[in-house]
Amino acid sequence: MFIQFLHGGDEHKPETQDYISWNYLEHKRKFIKIQGEYISNYYNQPEKKVAELNLWCEWEPQSVVIKEFECSQSKLFPKYLFNPYFDLSASLTKHIDYSFSEKVIKKLISLGIPDSIINNMRNIVKDGEFYDSEKQTPKRLSLKKFEYAFKNITNVSNVFSKYKEQILNASKNYYNRQNTDPFIFGENFNYFVCRQNSKKSFTKLTELKAGDVILFGSNKNKCDFILDTVFVVSDKPPIIYCPTNFEHTVKKEISDEYYNISFVSAFSKFLNIQRISQPNKGFKLYFGATYDNPINGMFSFTPVMLHEKNSKRGFKRPKIKIEDHIKDRLNTNFFATALNDSEKTKKLWEETVKQVLTDGQKLLLGTKFAMPINKTKPDYQIPDNVVVSGNSCIPELDEIDDDN
Repeated sequence: MFIQFLHGGDEHKPETQDYISWNYLEHKRKFIKIQGEYISNYYNQPEKKVAELNLWCEWEPQSVVIKEFECSQSKLFPKYLFNPYFDLSASLTKHIDYSFSEKVIKKLISLGIPDSIINNMRNIVKDGEFYDSEKQTPKRLSLKKFEYAFKNITNVSNVFSKYKEQILNASKNYYNRQNTDPFIFGENFNYFVCRQNSKKSFTKLTELKAGDVILFGSNKNKCDFILDTVFVVSDKPPIIYCPTNFEHTVKKEISDEYYNISFVSAFSKFLNIQRISQPNKGFKLYFGATYDNPINGMFSFTPVMLHEKNSKRGFKRPKIKIEDHIKDRLNTNFFATALNDSEKTKKLWEETVKQVLTDGQKLLLGTKFAMPINKTKPDYQIPDNVVVSGNSCIPELDEIDDDN
């Protein structure tokens, strides 16, 4: 298969002049500096070299701002250069905002709020102050905006003061600490969960074979697919796992850093659940083919540029255009082409390489990157399983069959 994979392309913005904390909301990209390996003279006499590199990637843990670039003529250039690190003591869940919905109404009923008030409150569940009719979802509001909206809705303005604490507690949204997927740091690239499931089933992304290729990228201007990572599935067998057994199935196969940054963040509410049967279907942890161990000459890579201390700007993620295989206007989800021919897949991978290297920005193929620094205190221990709600992309437990 040859897969165009869409994920959020907006750039992370720091909370202060020099720092950004672990992300709990939508996935975004960062432009970072990291030591890594790259291939020089790819078409002539390819040589593997090590240097400080700049690149676009997904990195959801903390980062320090190295510099803010000067304004450029194009918004496609990065605004910030980050130095990534991680501190695992960041809370596994975080209360960020409020929303009002039928689910909240049910919580309030259980608290014994009178029916007459509940009936009035039902009228505002889909009011424009609280509901996004275009997205068909409740709006996420700050405390100040939530209080303002509630107090200014007809017939219930007197409710808020009397039942304020119950209403606010029932309307709180909690979010899990975001995982990083794909994960490009360490000995090889990895991909383990994103878009592998829909509401009640698993997708084609759990059926990948050695030599299949995923182009991870984003849509910009509703007409361009811009690339950040190329993932080639290696011949190392993927690990089938589910949220109730990931501690027992994947932990011994990956680094502690990757396990804690991605798996614990994604599946924190299932920690320490003693159900360890091997599932016959479920999520799959894939390992990326490397430059030293390619598949049919193909390897995973990220477009990079040599780091220059005094550079005034970074680089734009390269546009990839391949007729019949890349949908320029696709804005979310993924588009998979079943090829059943390894040579056709290789030609598409080679075309991707060509477009990256001839982009006009002097880009290189980055193939291996150092693990960001661990700043977690030595005495930190992962807490027991945590109940979370909010933006998890993980299906409910009863949607996964983990019987042998």
